[in-house]
Amino acid sequence: MKKTITLAMLLVICFIGFAQSQDKVGIIKKNQKGIITSVKFSAAMEKDKIPSTADAFFQTYLDVNSNDQFEKAFHKSKRKEFVHDHFDQYYKGIKVDGAGYNLHYKNGQMYFANGNFVKVGNVNSS
Repeated sequence: MKKTITLAMLLVICFIGFAQSQDKVGIIKKNQKGIITSVKFSAAMEKDKIPSTADAFFQTYLDVNSNDQFEKAFHKSKRKEFVHDHFDQYYKGIKVDGAGYNLHYKNGQMYFANGNFVKVGNVNSS
């Protein structure tokens, strides 16, 4: 019984380790399809490794192509030092239902990004 519990605990720890990866850019979580669902940037990271703009984040982490666009939705922050921007995803100018990304900034520096990016593929948009 003791061996079974120990084995189960080791499997859970391994599973958690595969669900998120830690490298020079922070903690990255991906879904079953391998698409990034969140990135947490460490305050100890080099500032040049943290994206300075939304476009830089989308290009670097989501690997968007020329058919994918993100448009910023209006949002008013209540606290000056924290800014939370939401971007809706569009494919060839058509809004992708349920897709979008949130970028979170503290004192002008991105510290967290999360959302749902949909890789649409080759779809006839007409």
